[in-house]
Amino acid sequence: MTVAAVTRDDFKTARELGLRLSMHAGVQQFASQFRAIETMAADNLLGPDLTLIHVCASTALEMKLMADHGVSASIGPQTEMMMDGAGVPALGRLLNAGIKPSLSGDTETCATGDLFTQMRFALGVERMLTANRLLPELGPPVTVRNMLEFATVAGAAACGLETRVGSLTVGKDADLVVIRSTDLNLTPVTDPVGAVVLGAHPGNVDIVLVRGKPKKLQGRMVGLDLDRVRQKAAASRDRLLSAAPGHRHY
Repeated sequence: MTVAAVTRDDFKTARELGLRLSMHAGVQQFASQFRAIETMAADNLLGPDLTLIHVCASTALEMKLMADHGVSASIGPQTEMMMDGAGVPALGRLLNAGIKPSLSGDTETCATGDLFTQMRFALGVERMLTANRLLPELGPPVTVRNMLEFATVAGAAACGLETRVGSLTVGKDADLVVIRSTDLNLTPVTDPVGAVVLGAHPGNVDIVLVRGKPKKLQGRMVGLDLDRVRQKAAASRDRLLSAAPGHRHY
């Protein structure tokens, strides 16, 4: 949570440096009190270099303001469903405003960072809301192909990288994720998009290329000392827990 003057200064500095901006806004606990998006619009801060995260309780007017100014959105459906005071994931309402959101884990203290999980959560909660008419303002029907787009192309656009990554297109970076269709949780594949969105998980990823360079081959990370990573993670956990009175190590 911040105040308008600090937000104005932060945005000014970022834009002077040519940096993109991201900001949490519109969570249910604070949305009605601050109406941050309306305030930013009045201060002429909204623009296509800005991504707003969550917007669960933002109004239809605020989402229209986002769309009118080219502001992108990112939802963290798993976190939004688990955190007190976040609100209902805004996927359908964003689509009604003409905004295709990207997906995120938001925080790995209560959600996973992999987008397979986030695609399923986003699709599941939106299907639940629309199928049972649980909100007065329902969004359009969503499909597995929509989810794949939100996890790829929309994510690239939110980072300002849509001309480089996000789709398999001539001239873009050779960023590829190859998933084994022969794994038992996926085989036999009839609809590849449906299989990826509804059934795949990180363990099914066989190959990852970043700009054509392998980062994962045959299901194993390349050039990374995993034991060292595990040791550093455990040491970090132990340091944090030792500084927190009343917490025990498990």
